[in-house]
Amino acid sequence: MVFITGILSAIKPDEEKEVEIVNSYDNTDELLKKFPVKNPTSAETDLEKKIQNRLLTGFENWNRGFEAWKAWGNILYTEDSIYNVHGTRLTLAHYQAAMNIALKQADIKMGDFHNMIINDNWTGIRYDFYTKVGDEYKLGMVTEFVNFKDYGGELGTRVVEGWGSTKDESSKGMAMFQGAEEKKLNKNNLNICRIIKFLIQKI
Repeated sequence: MVFITGILSAIKPDEEKEVEIVNSYDNTDELLKKFPVKNPTSAETDLEKKIQNRLLTGFENWNRGFEAWKAWGNILYTEDSIYNVHGTRLTLAHYQAAMNIALKQADIKMGDFHNMIINDNWTGIRYDFYTKVGDEYKLGMVTEFVNFKDYGGELGTRVVEGWGSTKDESSKGMAMFQGAEEKKLNKNNLNICRIIKFLIQKI
């Protein structure tokens, strides 16, 4: 998850496009070969295995481009899901708008997982990503901590709330995507994001 550095005066939504995405709970082994985890913990319960699959599937769909990731986001998240990015609290719509702008500025691909820790309905992950601007690739690292819920049926396992922070040159410019309510709650999440990042990097 990579974020823009500049301030834009307007955001124009793209037209809906038909895209092909991956969405199956039966392809985890295949995805692990494509996106190996350097320091994994075993997924024991049915919920933990579903969370593991959702994380790997997210990488696959991200690398297919923004439209695929957006379509996948409508499956992985609900309208009430919240993502806290660099301590900035975003709704799904705000988060997707930020990613749309980011991917128009640069080609961003997911890299290797360093850690994937799954315990009950919580997960902590740390991974690399690569940003290409012109002919140059830059390496960055993301730390995320995510709470999931299994809604059952067609809804399946989805994100309730997540906290993420990147270690690269693009950690500014996120607050412009916030709504008024998210700005009110933002200060309460700043220390949570920092503490989670510190703990996961110690593992």
